[in-house]
Amino acid sequence: MDKNGLIILFQEKMAEMEKERDKLSEMTEKRAAEGKPLTDPEILEQSRKCSALSLEMSALKEMRKEMDD
Repeated sequence: MDKNGLIILFQEKMAEMEKERDKLSEMTEKRAAEGKPLTDPEILEQSRKCSALSLEMSALKEMRKEMDD
């Protein structure tokens, strides 16, 4: 993959991350408003999804950095 491809992929992952993070925020706010614990399996799964996206973005940044060197 070339540098431009990495940039595009990173931007796509960034947009996906924003969407998923917003979803997680809504889920946690709803649970907190209901006075329920934040250990709901759906919230934990959404949190894992956000973490995985963050790792993917870090890997893409590292690949781009290596291309710049």
